Amino acid sequence: MIWEAVVDKPPSTAIGIAVVVQGERVLVGTRGPEGPLAGRAEFPGGKCEPGESPAECAVRECREETGLEVEAVELVAETVWHYPHGTVHLHFFRCRPVRPADVTDRPGGFRWRLISELSALPFPEANRDAICRLQELPSSEGRLHEPPASPLPSPIAPPHTPSRTDAAEMSGDRFEFGANWSRFLKTVDEARIAAAETSLQQFLSVERLDGRRFLDVGSGSGLFSLAAHRLGATVHSFDDDPQSVACTQEMQRRFGGDGPGWTIERGSALDAAYLAQLPRADIVYSWGVLHHTGAMWRGIDLVSQCVAPGGVFVLAIYNDQGRTTDDWRCVKQLYQRLPRWIRPLLVVQVGAALVLHHAWSLGLSMAVHLCTGHNPLAVFRAAARRLRTPDPRGMSRWYDLVDWVGGWPFEVARPEEVIDFLRSRRFTLERLKTCGGKMGCNEFLFRRDGTSGSA
Repeated sequence: MIWEAVVDKPPSTAIGIAVVVQGERVLVGTRGPEGPLAGRAEFPGGKCEPGESPAECAVRECREETGLEVEAVELVAETVWHYPHGTVHLHFFRCRPVRPADVTDRPGGFRWRLISELSALPFPEANRDAICRLQELPSSEGRLHEPPASPLPSPIAPPHTPSRTDAAEMSGDRFEFGANWSRFLKTVDEARIAAAETSLQQFLSVERLDGRRFLDVGSGSGLFSLAAHRLGATVHSFDDDPQSVACTQEMQRRFGGDGPGWTIERGSALDAAYLAQLPRADIVYSWGVLHHTGAMWRGIDLVSQCVAPGGVFVLAIYNDQGRTTDDWRCVKQLYQRLPRWIRPLLVVQVGAALVLHHAWSLGLSMAVHLCTGHNPLAVFRAAARRLRTPDPRGMSRWYDLVDWVGGWPFEVARPEEVIDFLRSRRFTLERLKTCGGKMGCNEFLFRRDGTSGSA
C-alpha cells in the first residue's frame, strides 16, 4: 500500500546525556534494579526541562547525579529510539570537567572507566552509536584543557566516522553480504534486469534518467546500478564489502556494455571524508543498506548530504515490529554463531515456518470467506497468483531470505521516525510504500529542499 501522508506520532522525549571524558577515561554509572533498563550501564543524563536545550540538560543532569561541574564540548551522537515505555530523542554530548577531577568514584555509583572498556559494558543498544564514535575520536588526553567550542555544534557529524566493518565489530560478526550477492549473480538474466528497471521507473515516476547523476549507496549485486545505467543515468556505485564491489563490477562486465558513465569503487556509507568528496547526486539510492551498517541514523544523516539541492533520496529501511523485531534479532545472532555448514539449515527452517504461517493465514481467510457467504477459492487463487508472480524488483526470494535470516548488523525504524529525522534535515516526503506493519522494508522517496527539478 502507498501512502502520501503519515499521521504524526506523539512527540518524543528529548534527553540530554553527558559523556564526561577525562584523559582516556569516561564517567559511567549503573541503573538501579527497578524500572526500564534496570541494571544497564549509563552515562549521566535525563529529560530536558521546559526551555532547556539538550546541552544544558546534560550539564545539569551531570551536576545533579555526580556532583561534577562539566561543560559540553561537542555533540557526539543523536539518536531517536523507540522503547515499549516511549520514544526518546537522545543527544550525547562529549563533556569535560570544568576543573581537573580525580579518578575516584563519584556520588551516585558513577565510576571512571577506560574508553576502551565501553564495548564490553551492558549499555542499552541505543547508546551503541555514541560509544562507537567516542572510541573512534583521537586520544582525548590532549583535549582536556582545550578552549571550549563556541558556538556548540548542532547535530553535525564528528570529524571522523567509523567504517561499516568497525561498527559491526561492536555487535558481533558481520553477515557476508557480498558472498550472498555473488551467488545471486548466477541467477541474473534479462528478465530480472527488466524488472529492476521497471521498479526504478515506477518508484521515481519517470521513463528515462538521461542527464541524471545516480549514486548507488551499498550497491550489493549491482543490479540497480545497472538498471539506472541502462535508463541513461551517470552512475557511481560503492560498497564497503569487497565481494559486493567485485559483484557489481562483474554485473557491469556482463550486462553493462562498454560505454562510459558507470564508476564502481569501494567506500563506506559511514566514512564522512569519503562521502564529502563525491559529487552531489540527483538521485541517491540506498535500498536495504543503512540498517546493516551498525550505525543506521548516522548513515542516513551522512548519505542524505550526498543529495543535490532539489534531488531525491530513495531509502528502504527495515520496519520496526516491536517485540517481533527482538525475536528476529535473536535469530540473526544465532545464525552468526552457527557453523557455516549448519546456517543453510536454519534458513530452510525459518522459510518453512514462514510458509506454515502464510498457509495458516490463508486457511483462516478462506474459512472467513466461507462463513460469510463468499467464495473461499477466490482467496486461494489470489494467493496462487502472488506465488507465481516474479519478484517485482528482480530479486530472488531465496537469497532475500538468506539475507533476512543472516543479515547482521540489524537495525529498524518506524516510518514516522525516518520521516521526522529527514524532515529536520530539510527533506520532504514525496512517496511512502509501507510493508503494512509486517516484516520487510518501508520504502521512502524524499526530495531535498532547493531548486526544484524532476526526479
